[in-house]
Amino acid sequence: MEEMNEQVKPYQLTELKAEHLFLLTRVVSKAGLKDIADAIKNNIEEAKKNGKGVEVEQIGYTAILDVAAVILAKLPNCQKEVFTFLASISDLNEKQIADMNAADFADMIIDVVQMDGFKDFFTRCARLLR
Repeated sequence: MEEMNEQVKPYQLTELKAEHLFLLTRVVSKAGLKDIADAIKNNIEEAKKNGKGVEVEQIGYTAILDVAAVILAKLPNCQKEVFTFLASISDLNEKQIADMNAADFADMIIDVVQMDGFKDFFTRCARLLR
């Protein structure tokens, strides 16, 4: 039998719910709503310019990567809000998240960005900005 080498993550994430979106909105606000809206709009404009149909789901997916980049670039401005949001959707508290090693923290951010609810949130934002 082949042994699986899957890494055990030091956190568990829960499903995103409406209450979490309020905390996510605080992160977005602190990170710079204009920068985040611009990231989404740029994805829409790029799709239109390339003659591609503006597929909202695809824009939402690519936009979340740009949004994640904006948030990470502005992490010093919204660190507390990011820790609070991550604590609300995981089995860790804010201090445990702050004390995580950098690789695990990066993995956690990636896992959150890839969550269906997270993608859906930005897909709907893209629809509003069309």
